Amino acid sequence: MIVPGKYLFAAPLAFGPEDSGPSPDAPVTYKMLTNSDLDALPLTKRESDAVAKAKNLSSLVVISGAIPVSGWKQDIRQDSLGRSVSSGWMVADLSSAPTRALAARHLWVNGRRAARTSVPGATGPRRPPIWGSKAWAFESKKSVNWSKINVTSPVSGKMVERMTCSSSGFKLKPGDHANTALAWPNSGAGVELVFQGVSPAAWAEPRCPVANVTNTSDGGAFIEVVQPCHCSYAYKCLLMTGGKPSVNPPTAILNVGVAGATASSAQPTPGTWWLDPQEKRLYYAPLAGEDMAAAEVLLPITEALVRGANVSNVRFRGLSFRHTTWLQPSSSTGFVEVQSGQHLSAPGWPGSISGQLLTTPGAVTFTAARNISLEECEFTALGAAGASFDRAQSCSLSKCYIHDVSGAAVQFGRFAGPNATLAPGPDTPESERDLRNSIVDSVIVGAGAELRGAAAVSIGYTAGTRVSQNTMTQLPASGVSLGWGWGRPGGASFMKDNQVIGNRVHKFKEVMHDGGCVYLQGDQPGTLIADNWCSTLMPNGGGGVLYPDEGSGEMLWRSNVLTDIPHSVDAYHIWTASVHNQAFIDNFRASTKVNNHGTNITFVNDTLIDGSHPPLAAWSIMNASGAGGQSLWPLPDIPLPPVPSGLQDKLSTATQLWTSRS
Repeated sequence: MIVPGKYLFAAPLAFGPEDSGPSPDAPVTYKMLTNSDLDALPLTKRESDAVAKAKNLSSLVVISGAIPVSGWKQDIRQDSLGRSVSSGWMVADLSSAPTRALAARHLWVNGRRAARTSVPGATGPRRPPIWGSKAWAFESKKSVNWSKINVTSPVSGKMVERMTCSSSGFKLKPGDHANTALAWPNSGAGVELVFQGVSPAAWAEPRCPVANVTNTSDGGAFIEVVQPCHCSYAYKCLLMTGGKPSVNPPTAILNVGVAGATASSAQPTPGTWWLDPQEKRLYYAPLAGEDMAAAEVLLPITEALVRGANVSNVRFRGLSFRHTTWLQPSSSTGFVEVQSGQHLSAPGWPGSISGQLLTTPGAVTFTAARNISLEECEFTALGAAGASFDRAQSCSLSKCYIHDVSGAAVQFGRFAGPNATLAPGPDTPESERDLRNSIVDSVIVGAGAELRGAAAVSIGYTAGTRVSQNTMTQLPASGVSLGWGWGRPGGASFMKDNQVIGNRVHKFKEVMHDGGCVYLQGDQPGTLIADNWCSTLMPNGGGGVLYPDEGSGEMLWRSNVLTDIPHSVDAYHIWTASVHNQAFIDNFRASTKVNNHGTNITFVNDTLIDGSHPPLAAWSIMNASGAGGQSLWPLPDIPLPPVPSGLQDKLSTATQLWTSRS
């Protein structure tokens, strides 16, 4: 048992085989020490003072990967007349902080995720190219210098042809925008390019750092992007456009919060920050009324809090995991997202993306683990994913609260086969499979807070996975993404018997331009999607609400309710013939639009409803969906429509009978 309080983890806590419990029924348990636990302890008189002190501590066990930052002072600089004036920034000295803190991409101030600084001309992500298409010189064949080399495939061991590329980037035509880029501090180094919703992958948000910005002979500017990040992005575009060497310009230009923006530039925006690693100083512009002498400022110094491998029979209960960062997007690899947080490790293996994917790391990660459970735990203020499981079996999250997480809240499974093969086939050894894992009765709010292509619950190749009775809201992309494989590359996999049941998914796809409430891929015999309430889809186009994608088949969609859905959006998005052998039975939808180009798709009792006044059967599904009473965590306010008149009459009659008998 752990005494309530805050614990700083400068490095992940590691679990191995020696930390395993004796059996699933007798796990080693790490839990918060409660007042009831203290009262039950056979304490001596000498220990009574320690007990009293423990009862007055925080009501949570907080495992944090951040250091507190204090000692804030006004940043004073000389103006053009030599006078000492405030720059508008507050500054704190980090000379005694660990070196790794000087590269952090995240900062939390009074529990709020603080925004990173921007450079002149920067703007938030949007779908068209930043500054408009006319600002960019589209030299698609010249934007990437492609060449071909022969290398040994890690899959087959044979010599294969690989695409490689050399220095590359984007050219701005002469004019104000080129001049803006040329004026960026440090020649643009540290600026981050974001490619949000770029066709043909409107569901992903890759990002790459800038190497430098230079003049071109015609008076424009060339933005050179770091390698291999830009080549990975270009390679993704190459494959997804059928071999056309076109590379779309960025949709947003951000700053990583380190060095690229300078305190002597424009008046700082309240609530933003940047970090100078050379001077070892952290700069922050307070919000109105924010007292930095009393503020809690936390700068993360680690990328993970718990890592376990080959461990079994361990339970965590009532713990709060907070404050991590993730540095890879700032590196030369960048973050070239393919889908739902899965991203390219390097460009160039021919024919498929699937064999070269990396998974966004979790703050809590278990690999080749058995019977790991997280109960009543909190995951918040995290710079990558929440919890992640790979080759895990019988692992679970229950009654957890996951909010303000940069990537997915929860990840189960692998997204490629062993040894980078395309798919783990039916003959995959059981030790390499993800089986019987679950997330139940949990609340997810604001997953994908930074890496916005991530689904709240992201699941790869798994069997027997259960996603049940969860409440999810404020999601930039999909609610649940289950399965992998698209058009069945590499043959069948071992996926089967998965369940997505009784979830309440609200305000999903708020940012991205493709995805769904529940999104599936690949053959999954025996898979059931039932009794879910999907509401308030943002009208961003692309995808739908219930979305079986390429190659998905052998599954049942039953008794789901879809409300507050724009009529321009597909209730069921079955867009291609490779979607096959699926049944939609007893579903209710408020959208009139259905897209069905699948093979052997069956609809039975498909009912169009008014979502604001649903029939009793639909209302009952809505009412029963989502997480139940939480012992520690708040439930989001997702109001139900009025009780249907038939049920209201029954309730009134029952009340009258009860009153007359009492």
